[in-house]
Amino acid sequence: MATRDTTQSEGGAKQPSVSGSYTLAAFRATLGRAETVLVDIATRLAPWLASLLVAWQTGTTGVKALGWPGWVGYTAGAAVECLGAASAHLWLDLRAYNATKRKGDPTAPEALALGVVGVYFVGMGALTVASTLPALRPYMMLVVPILSAAGTLVLALRSGHVARLVSVQSAKDEAQAKRKAARAKRNLTQSQTQSTQAKPVALSLEERRAQVAELHAQGQRNLAIAQALDIPAYTVTRDLAAMRSNGHS
Repeated sequence: MATRDTTQSEGGAKQPSVSGSYTLAAFRATLGRAETVLVDIATRLAPWLASLLVAWQTGTTGVKALGWPGWVGYTAGAAVECLGAASAHLWLDLRAYNATKRKGDPTAPEALALGVVGVYFVGMGALTVASTLPALRPYMMLVVPILSAAGTLVLALRSGHVARLVSVQSAKDEAQAKRKAARAKRNLTQSQTQSTQAKPVALSLEERRAQVAELHAQGQRNLAIAQALDIPAYTVTRDLAAMRSNGHS
C-alpha cells in the first residue's frame, strides 16, 4: 500500500506532499510512451512478418509439390511477396499523386496499378488453393507467368511515374524561372520609368532665353500694376500666384 509523504508547514501543521501523485503521473506517462513505441514497432513489423509467413508457405509448396530446389522455391516465395508490397505501394503513390497534382499535370494510371494489386491477390489465392488441393497442384505453374507479367508491369509503371515526376518538376522549375524573369523585367521597367520621370529635362539655350525673357516681362508687368495701384510689387506677384493656384487665368 502506498504511503503519502507529509511536509512541515510554517504554522507547525503537517500538509500532504504532492511528490507521490507526481511520481504516479510520471510513471503513467512513461507507460504511455512505451506503449506508443511498441505499437509503432508492431505496426511496422507485422506486415513483413506476415509476408515472410506467406513466402515460406509458397516456397515450401513449390519445393514439395513441384520438386523445385530449395533456393528456387524460397526465392520464388520472397519474389511473390515483394511483388505484392511493390504493387501496393505503387498504387498508393499514384493515388496520392493524382490527389495532389496540379490541373495541367499528367494523370498517373492509378486504375492500372490497382489492377496489378488485384492480379497479385488472385495469383496468391490460386497458389494457396493449389497448395492445399493435390489435384490442382499441376496447375500452379500457370500462375507463375501471370505473376511475372505483373512484376514487369510494376517496373514499367514505376519507371513511368519517375519520369512523370521529373517532367512535372522540370515544368515547375521552368515556370518559376519565367516568373522570376518577368518579375525582374517588370522591376527594371519600373526603375527606368521612375528614373526617367525624376531626371530633369535639359533645356536648350533658346528655351532658357525665352523663359528668362518671359519672367522679365512678367516682372515688368507686375511692377507697372504695383505703380498704378500704389502698392508694393511683391504684393502683385503674390496675388497673381494665388490666383493661378486657385484656377484663375
